[in-house]
Amino acid sequence: MTLALGIGASTAVFSVVNAVLLQPLPYNEADRLVIIWNDYGERGQSLPRVSPPDFEDYQQQCLLFEGLSSANEATGTLTGDKDPEQVDQAIVTANFFSLLRVNMFLGRDFVPEEAVPDGPNVAILSHRLWRMRFGGAPDLVGKSIRVNDNPCTVVGILPEQFTMRFPSEVRVKDADLWRPVQRNPQDFPRTGNYLTALGRLRPGVSLAQAQAEMDGVAFRLRAEHIEHKNSGIRIRVVPLQQDLVKHVRPTLLILLAAVALLLLIACANVANLMLADAASRDREFAVRAALGAGRRRILAQLMTENLLVAILAAGLGLLLAQLGLRALLAFKPVNLPRLESIGIDRSVLIFSLAACVLTPLLFGLAPALQASKTNLAGVLKEGGRTSSGPGRRGLRSILVMVEMALSLLLLIGGGLMVRSFAALSSVHPGFEPENVATFRIYLPHPRYAGLGHDRAPEFFRQLEQRIAALRGVEAAGATFQLPLTPGGYQTGYAWDEESEPRLASYGADWRWVDPGYFQAMGTRLIAGRFFTEYDRIDTQPVAIVDELMAGKLWPNENPIGKRLKDEGPDRRWKEVVGVVEHMRNHTLAAKVREQIYISERQNASRDMALVVRCARPFAEMMQEITAEVHKLDSELAIYEARPMMDYVDNAKAQTRFSLALIEAFGVAALMLAVVGLYSVVSFAVAQRTQEIGVRMALGAGRGNILRLVIGHGVRISLIGVLLGLGGAVALTRLMASLLYDVSATDPSTFGAVALLLLAIAILACYIPARRATRIDPMAALRCE
Repeated sequence: MTLALGIGASTAVFSVVNAVLLQPLPYNEADRLVIIWNDYGERGQSLPRVSPPDFEDYQQQCLLFEGLSSANEATGTLTGDKDPEQVDQAIVTANFFSLLRVNMFLGRDFVPEEAVPDGPNVAILSHRLWRMRFGGAPDLVGKSIRVNDNPCTVVGILPEQFTMRFPSEVRVKDADLWRPVQRNPQDFPRTGNYLTALGRLRPGVSLAQAQAEMDGVAFRLRAEHIEHKNSGIRIRVVPLQQDLVKHVRPTLLILLAAVALLLLIACANVANLMLADAASRDREFAVRAALGAGRRRILAQLMTENLLVAILAAGLGLLLAQLGLRALLAFKPVNLPRLESIGIDRSVLIFSLAACVLTPLLFGLAPALQASKTNLAGVLKEGGRTSSGPGRRGLRSILVMVEMALSLLLLIGGGLMVRSFAALSSVHPGFEPENVATFRIYLPHPRYAGLGHDRAPEFFRQLEQRIAALRGVEAAGATFQLPLTPGGYQTGYAWDEESEPRLASYGADWRWVDPGYFQAMGTRLIAGRFFTEYDRIDTQPVAIVDELMAGKLWPNENPIGKRLKDEGPDRRWKEVVGVVEHMRNHTLAAKVREQIYISERQNASRDMALVVRCARPFAEMMQEITAEVHKLDSELAIYEARPMMDYVDNAKAQTRFSLALIEAFGVAALMLAVVGLYSVVSFAVAQRTQEIGVRMALGAGRGNILRLVIGHGVRISLIGVLLGLGGAVALTRLMASLLYDVSATDPSTFGAVALLLLAIAILACYIPARRATRIDPMAALRCE
């Protein structure tokens, strides 16, 4: 059972590491796939996005790539015979699927003639959408469906197993509807970064060679274009798989190290039990030796027994691993990629088999070597009474010290995670997420954008008025992107004539919001005012900044009335009319970068997330909101309807996930260490029964016996704790990236955990010590 716990835990965690870090992406020759990042200096933006003109230059100037493809996000509404349905779209170059080596399940791929300005309106559907919306109709290819009120011809259906994986910074999702890009790159500014660029290296081309070529492209861009000269653009080529797992790699590697410690503790525990067992079999081994069994023969017998134990433990461990995986995935760590690939596969079975072969060496070799050193004459002379020499007692004590030290490492790691999670839970995100409902609405192009810029703002204004009139609603507003959601737009910015030429080299989060947004989110106004309905397209452009930007650009000055320019379509100088508290847009653990907000009434968007503050039940509230939406437009679909608290909980998911696992490993390690210590002390009491009887016959009181037995256990524990503290000081620094607002060598955590472990160790020693005080001296002496 002890070994099964260690093997099961290590197998479960290895199955996650294997699926996420070790297995290649599910594309042919995935190791040659890369993603392109643009960097704009230390203080500027770093984005996995490029502008259309830059991407065209990449395609023309890069010779070491087999191909380059781009994608950008969009959304769409399917209408027709069924209810309106909102779907994620991706707009991609014609070579996107061929670059990934994806063959269509039905139909064909895009052709170059479709990826041109004003090209035919065609689409490729995901297998899921084809089945769920269109019933898996085999004749759908070649037919027309309605997307955003426009007819669109289906040319292909993707295979069922296809999933597009992008890093978390990329806004493009694994879409249900894929459309070809139909734009002229020269219609966009050089600083308009919104395309995600993927590439496939030619066979034999190394990453260093591709990076050198991109360095040359960046040099030419800086030399030929004033925007890039001022921004100091750098281009990075990053392996796609490496980029996908960069945020979870430290967590998984630390968890793998933690479970390896647990396996070592289990092996040390079993080794201790084996030593005790071998001591009780001294006479058996002496008889075998007397009958001619050599040391190698006895060693082989014991290792065979150990292997049998390991095989049984591995079988039970696989069952525990399966149960552990279910529990682990129940946490639903949202930032863990490839969750659907995690399971017990061939690689995991090989790992479990390797553990089955190696663990007998870890837990059985030392006991077997000790047992094979049989003192034939001495044991037979004792007439069958077992003994335990100082060598075995010393080895058992050393194993317990190791268990205590390793357990302390895991418990300190768990203690640091508890402190970190508590600190993270107390962080104020810059808004009040309780009692806030959120949902998204996309307004189709022909009915809304076709009537000019005023149609979308007017729709959202009317909808918010209707929602605000509902029972219990305190405030309603809208934003292009909610806090704590993946991706997000950044913008370069300038605050005076001197910074204007270097606009792209400064980076800030960029959001456009409507007048009711900050009140609905519960965000505090620090200075100035919020947006109003008078901030329209025909009035003075205005902006609101967060406290970080105000402190950075205008320290010791009043920011209200200052000027600001961003990289948006409206390049006019904007007047700063308000300062709000900083919102944690990306993570609760850090204030990532300063923020600029612009009025949605001055920068109309047809895709907005609405926020509604109301204490009524979420489901009940959404029913009434949906009815109000359909009163305005019956063909609109509401999507991504979730309480704002869901996003906050998801932001804690990685820390909660790490905390739960490390705590589980720590508790299991503590139990094993305590059982090991208890067994050593109990066995020592049994072995020293006669000695204790003599001491008591000579006048030793119960207090003397308690101190004798407990003192032996405490000495072992204290040495183990001191070894563990030394190891923890060295090793906990490796988990610094998982911690928030607590040092990796926090003295209070180290001290509290060490005292807790010592207290539990004393309790484990007390039970056999109390039993020792009840020994009858006459019965013990009679055995002599």
